[in-house]
Amino acid sequence: MDEREPMTAALLYAMACGLNGETVSAATLSELCGGDFPALLRFAKRHSVAALAGAAIIGAELAPEVVKPWRAAVNAALKRAVLFDAERREILSFLEASGVWHMPLKGVILQELYPSYGLREMSDNDILHAPDAWRTVRAWMLARGYRQVTPSGKGKDISYTRPPMYHFEMHAQLFSPTEPLLYAYYKDIKTRLLREPGAAYAYRFSDEDFYVYLLAHAYHHFRYAGIGLRTLSDVYAYRRAKAARMDTAYLRRELDALGLTEFETRLDGLSRKLLSRPAKTAERFQALEPEERTFLEYLSASGTHGTDKGITRNLLKDMQAEDGGRASLWGYCLARLRIAAKRYEGAKESVPAALYPLYLGGSLARDAIRSRKNILRDIRLARKETQSGDAQDKK
Repeated sequence: MDEREPMTAALLYAMACGLNGETVSAATLSELCGGDFPALLRFAKRHSVAALAGAAIIGAELAPEVVKPWRAAVNAALKRAVLFDAERREILSFLEASGVWHMPLKGVILQELYPSYGLREMSDNDILHAPDAWRTVRAWMLARGYRQVTPSGKGKDISYTRPPMYHFEMHAQLFSPTEPLLYAYYKDIKTRLLREPGAAYAYRFSDEDFYVYLLAHAYHHFRYAGIGLRTLSDVYAYRRAKAARMDTAYLRRELDALGLTEFETRLDGLSRKLLSRPAKTAERFQALEPEERTFLEYLSASGTHGTDKGITRNLLKDMQAEDGGRASLWGYCLARLRIAAKRYEGAKESVPAALYPLYLGGSLARDAIRSRKNILRDIRLARKETQSGDAQDKK
C-alpha cells in the first residue's frame, strides 16, 4: 500500500471491534500500529472515527496513559452528540411550527445505527428544507445567534455556525448543477419522501432511498476531493441494519440509473471484508486484491473531507479523460471557472435574461475575491501537477 498502511490496518481493526461491540486485543493493535498510539489517534481523528475506535480501545489491557486520550475522544463525541441533538430539535420544531417541510440528512440518521450513542461522529448537521424558505430559515438562524459562513441565494446550501461548536448546513437542494445527473435526479426530491408519523411537515427517505442518497453523496465527495474510512463504517452499519428489509430490485435499478453500482459494490465489499469479523481484519487486509488496495489507499489518504490535492488531481484526471490527452494549466483554470459558473444556473429563473451575464460576472468576481487565497493555492498545485506530468512524458 503506502506509508499509511500500518495505521490503516490498525484503525480498521479498531473500527471493526467498535462496530461489533468487541474490545481490541492490545497485542494485536500494538503490533499493527507499531505501538505508536498517538499517531493512530491523530489518524483516527482525521477520519472522524476516533470515538468508534476508542470505544473498542478503552477496555483493552493498555497503559492508562495510552487509554486516556481515547477515552477523552469518546467523551467529547458523546458531549457533542448531546448538544447537537438538543439544538437540532429546536431547529426542527421551528421548521414544523413555520409550516416549512424539512428532513434531517446523513449522519443524523446514521448515528442511530451505530452500536452506542455518540460513536458516529459529525462535524455538522445537515437539514433539507423547502427551497423557497431559505430567507425564513436564515432570519431565524441569525436571530438565534448563528453566523452565516456561506453566501445566501439559490445555491445548494447555507452554512451557519455558533459557539461552542454548532455547525448546521441548511439545504435548499441536495446537489448543485455542477453534478448534472445527481442534480436532475434529486431536484424534485419531495415527491420521493415519506411523511414522518405524527408530523405535518417532517419527512424522511425510505430505507432504499436513504441508502441511494448516502452513496450519491459519498460519490460526489469521492469524485471531488475524496472520502475517508468513515464511509466504510457508514455503509457497513447501514447495510447490517437495513439490507434484509430493502427492496433489492428497486435499489439496483436506482443505483444503475445514477451510475453508482460499481461504487456501491466496492464500498459494500470492502466494508464487509474488513469490518464484519475483527479477528480476520488484519489477515483480510493483507490479502486484498490490487484493485481493492488501490481504492482503500485513496480512502486512507483522503480523510473525512478529502484533500485540496485530491480536488485538483481529480479535476485534472477528468479533463484528461474528456480531452484524450494531458490537461494544461490554462485548461484547468477554465474548467474551474465553468464549474463555478454552473453554481448560478438556478438564478436564470429569477434574473432577466439580459441582465444574467452581469449577474454571473459579478457573482464570480465576488467569489474570486472571497476565495482568492484558496484559488491561488489550487492554481499553484495544478501548475505543479501539470509540470510533473510533462516531466514524466519526456522520460
